[in-house]
Amino acid sequence: MKTFILIIFILLSIEAHAGIGQYQWQYRVVLAQAETEEQAQDWLKRAQTQQVALQERKLILQVVTPGTVLSYPESVKAMESGEINERLGRVSVLLIGLDGGNKGVYDTLDFDVVFQDIDQMPMRRAEMTRY
Repeated sequence: MKTFILIIFILLSIEAHAGIGQYQWQYRVVLAQAETEEQAQDWLKRAQTQQVALQERKLILQVVTPGTVLSYPESVKAMESGEINERLGRVSVLLIGLDGGNKGVYDTLDFDVVFQDIDQMPMRRAEMTRY
């Protein structure tokens, strides 16, 4: 019985936080390290104002703060903070492509710059010609 409960707990823990592999070929991901909760909330508000542009580019945002991980859109499961920190290393903001590879490194989160970089990617150019 203890083993069964442990297995259920592990499965629920895995379900609560998604790894980067879950997004591969579905989303581009921006990982960002916020120094404060206020900075994280500001980035999420900016993401809301860019909702259409984010959707067009299949782009989601994962922001790690000292206390939690926040996602935009909220319907996307949050990654583990340890995995985000490991992937970021000493970088503040990292763009990950559909293939799961690192595509851009930034000092701060500027959606216009991220969008320009994405729009230069071969896969994005192909997407734009289809629509």
